[in-house]
Amino acid sequence: MRCGRRKCGVAGASARGRGNVAQAQVRPLQLTRTTIQIMNANDKQNLWQFDIIKYLSDEVLLIKNKSSGELMTYRKFGPDNFDILKKIKDIDNAHIMKIYDVVMDAQNCIAICEYVEGMTLEEYVGSQKGSASNEHAGDGQGSTPYEHAGDGSGSTLDTASAVNLMLQLLDGLKNLHALGIIHRDLTPTNIMVTGDGCIKIIDFDISREHKDGQVKDTQILGTVGYASPEQFGFSQTDASADIYACGVLLNFMLTGKLPDEQLPDGEIANVITKCTMIDKEKRYANVDELREALKSKHYSIPIEWLPLPGFRGETRRTKAISGILIALWALITINNFKILIQGFPYSEASELLKNIFRILSVSICYTAAPYFFLGDFAYLSRRVYPDNPTKGKRLFNIIGIASLILGFVFMRIFAVL
Repeated sequence: MRCGRRKCGVAGASARGRGNVAQAQVRPLQLTRTTIQIMNANDKQNLWQFDIIKYLSDEVLLIKNKSSGELMTYRKFGPDNFDILKKIKDIDNAHIMKIYDVVMDAQNCIAICEYVEGMTLEEYVGSQKGSASNEHAGDGQGSTPYEHAGDGSGSTLDTASAVNLMLQLLDGLKNLHALGIIHRDLTPTNIMVTGDGCIKIIDFDISREHKDGQVKDTQILGTVGYASPEQFGFSQTDASADIYACGVLLNFMLTGKLPDEQLPDGEIANVITKCTMIDKEKRYANVDELREALKSKHYSIPIEWLPLPGFRGETRRTKAISGILIALWALITINNFKILIQGFPYSEASELLKNIFRILSVSICYTAAPYFFLGDFAYLSRRVYPDNPTKGKRLFNIIGIASLILGFVFMRIFAVL
């Protein structure tokens, strides 16, 4: 379990969950410098075999599944995490890091998890330098909640983008809270943003289950500034502790600072203030209530026209090929329309239909539509499903493939005509 400069970890009077862990079935695990093998309880069958790609930290390894070739992560947790990780393993949510397997080996809890490629939320916000469109960026003075966030120049997100990311986070938290799991450490470094703008919760080191009748937590854990007051021993934490952290995160995305240092302008400040009330009874009751408060403001997600598909950080060669293909498409389309116009007036309807189907198949279904949908033009999938960009991207992929099939049908009709 991590314990950083801004993370306090004072052990309580009892070690939560040790009885359950003792009853957990220990499964053999062989770890060498280059490979990992996990067997079943009888030590007769290899259930997982991995090559170790890289040591990301003392607790996290980047590994490659020998069977599928998929990149995954090997994460080491304390034994108290076993029960919670087993529950999270059954969650299928685009905004929660997928856990494929949980193993008790000797005195450690090992989780085989999804490899999330992207930036931490801290890095993502820091990368937004120069986004002058944000009217809530603050005065750019003072330190950020994390000293290495951005370059200290007050990099922030616009309100609509910050709300979009928060709605995704709330979608993931809803699944956790439904199982009685409180994350307790939602910070910019424990949340990832993928290349297609999807939020992922990746760290469950100090997550706990709410226990009816318990007065306070047995362990005082959390990140200073993001942890709710009750996490410091005042009362037992529940879902409202994560609501508190969401308010701080939203403030960080908009100002680069903690709420007690600076609040953003506008009505969004009232939402943050309610999230971060000292008295948890005065916060939003649950993630659905917070979600409705954010949605009721009708923050519009900005359309990102650039960069176009094929020009998003790819190599010069890829950009050059993309430019040539777009130019070629434009020439073919112009020529097709030229043929269509020159044919007027048509003596036979079949000739008109033939030219129309040529345009539909070649200039639209085989080219423009797949480029628009498969390439996610202007990231419009995020506007279709603001809470779940992955679902929007999946829909766009289906439409893109369907357009190729439709193009084939049009070409067959064209051939018959």
